[in-house]
Amino acid sequence: MRLHSHYLTLSAAFAAALAAPSARAQSLEAGGSVQATPVSLSAGTSSAGETGLEPRGNLWELGIFGGLLFVSDRNAFTETTNFANFKQPAPEVGLRLAYLPLSWLGVEVEGMGAAGELRNGSDEGAAIWAARGHLLLQIPTSYVSPFVLGGGGRMGIVSDDAASGQDHDPALHFGAGLKINLHRRVALRIEGRDTITKERPQADTAHHIEGLLGLSLVFGRPAPRPADSDGDGVVDLQDQCPQEPGVSPDGCPIRDLDGDGFLDPQDQCPQEAGVAPNGCPVRDADGDGVPDETDECRDVAGVAPSGCPDGDQDGVLDRDDKCLDVAGVPPDGCPPDSDGDGFIDSKDKCPQEPETKNGFEDDDGCPDEIPESVKKFTGVIKGIEFETGKANIRSISRPLLDEAAGILTQYPSLKVMIVGHTDNVGKREFNIDLSQKRAEAVKTYLVGKGIEPERILTRGEGPDAPIADNKTRSGRQSNRRIEFTIIK
Repeated sequence: MRLHSHYLTLSAAFAAALAAPSARAQSLEAGGSVQATPVSLSAGTSSAGETGLEPRGNLWELGIFGGLLFVSDRNAFTETTNFANFKQPAPEVGLRLAYLPLSWLGVEVEGMGAAGELRNGSDEGAAIWAARGHLLLQIPTSYVSPFVLGGGGRMGIVSDDAASGQDHDPALHFGAGLKINLHRRVALRIEGRDTITKERPQADTAHHIEGLLGLSLVFGRPAPRPADSDGDGVVDLQDQCPQEPGVSPDGCPIRDLDGDGFLDPQDQCPQEAGVAPNGCPVRDADGDGVPDETDECRDVAGVAPSGCPDGDQDGVLDRDDKCLDVAGVPPDGCPPDSDGDGFIDSKDKCPQEPETKNGFEDDDGCPDEIPESVKKFTGVIKGIEFETGKANIRSISRPLLDEAAGILTQYPSLKVMIVGHTDNVGKREFNIDLSQKRAEAVKTYLVGKGIEPERILTRGEGPDAPIADNKTRSGRQSNRRIEFTIIK
């Protein structure tokens, strides 16, 4: 079937004004003065920031839509002279794809389907479809864009009804509406259309009205650029002076706050007027005659050239002097230590013989040996017994522990570590806990005999340090033990 009407011709004119923002960069002249030099911001930068919705070309839109179709009773998509009138309105849905090479111009294709119902007494259902394309002209704005469109395609019907059957006709359409940008990637679309087809065999036209509501996904729109209120190239989120053009990295102008001729970036004392070379006033906070600039100890009076104190006046500064209370010699500032045992000669009872570091009387500077009575209580202490599976000391062990308390009383400089051990019978966690409790029980006994608790440390090894084979009865008995170790 041919159409005897002409296509509707649509045209529109659009204009846009582009503003070229600029920014001002600052440079330093010889002598420390500041001069502002204008520079252009890079293309696309807006001093007011961008929303991400600004009009632009090269966009794609993929959308869905739905609405109501009012099919003209003057046309039933049939070659017969019979009418096949439709109940009004018919709900419709569809898909569309658009490409906008320019911000105001695009092309779009779409397909739709509607569920119609014939009004011929049989209430027969009929599917209405359309495939079409059109030119789209819009006024490009950031939030709401009015548009008009016009194009053509085909529109048809699929039905089992004898009056209408299956038929499709060429169709022209035009319409207008609004695009509402909800997000840079999402737009709401509201529009109305008129689709024109031929009326039966006569050379007249039928008009099919549509009201549509759609949702589109927008592709190709970049993320918005942040605002730069003063146009200095530093965005407001990073600009510490957002209303005043400045320089990177903080966006503030270069200043000389104290007016001493030294610009703040080079002025080590920007809040106080000073002198060369660093812009700071000459100070001597501790009053020792050494300027703070070269004084290594600004908070305490010292001696030249370092400005640091030397309390004993031995030529070794206190910070390096290991013997602050007595005059010594470099490099450590201590008096001589002839035998090199760490005790200066004036406090060394044996200045020509080095101290023996063995945990026994190690603070007199003299060589010595551990007495036999002390040696008896080093290593495994045989004779300390406990109740089976418990930390209760058996009474048979008390004379031995009384003897140990006597030795510790006789030699008050001695410190010992008491370590408990078990065999491997039972769970490891239980044995470790039991060995610790047994070592603590021995310490408690000795403290009860007058030994200072800080002289005794304890540790429970459980079954982790055997000295004999746990597979034999005698080996297991050997492994259940208490050890004393002298702490140096």
